Amino acid sequence: MSGTTIHILCASGRLKPYEKKLQKGIRRHVSLLKKYIPFGDVDIIVSDSPEATIPHLGVGGFTPNAHTIHISLDPTFKGFKKTLEQYLYRTISHEIHHAARWAAVGYGTSLFEALVSEGLADHFDIEIAGQDPQEWDTIFIEREVNYFLKKAQKEFDNTSYNHHDWFFGSEKRGIPKWTGYALGFYLVQKYLDQNPKKKPSMLYGAKAEIFWKKK
Repeated sequence: MSGTTIHILCASGRLKPYEKKLQKGIRRHVSLLKKYIPFGDVDIIVSDSPEATIPHLGVGGFTPNAHTIHISLDPTFKGFKKTLEQYLYRTISHEIHHAARWAAVGYGTSLFEALVSEGLADHFDIEIAGQDPQEWDTIFIEREVNYFLKKAQKEFDNTSYNHHDWFFGSEKRGIPKWTGYALGFYLVQKYLDQNPKKKPSMLYGAKAEIFWKKK
């Protein structure tokens, strides 16, 4: 597919048996995503990197700019077949939304902008997959959401916020794992509930401030 180059890194030898399947499947999924959201030339780099995966899924993703997507796989993962059939593509949907947003308005530099970018990407995944939210999106009940929103609000405009603490947890600071994903998902969900004609695929270039009304 023109504009998207898929690199399967096979030096370890462990992804070699899946190389053709990965190339074909990712290319097909990217073609599908093009129908929903515009994004430019992208290198999708797939590597044997268990340490960079979500341990219970065997896959992870990272998009540092508009043109590069890193997908990490753990070929020793017990449920690797399901990972390749389902979770890989949900991850790619999420990361492609990031790439499109990077090109339009950027991922964001403040905590609030990061929350919105992650929330939009996970809602886009749901729009494409037609499945339930990822588990990290719904870890809180409503009163917990309100509590951690108030805590995060103190840092909404902070461009030196600790990304790891807010998205992967900090016991010292009393921030549970995946808090940032859950808060971002909640903020975007609230906007979508109030604007039923809008879809995540339409909002890749939306400014973060529309997702929060200051009182």
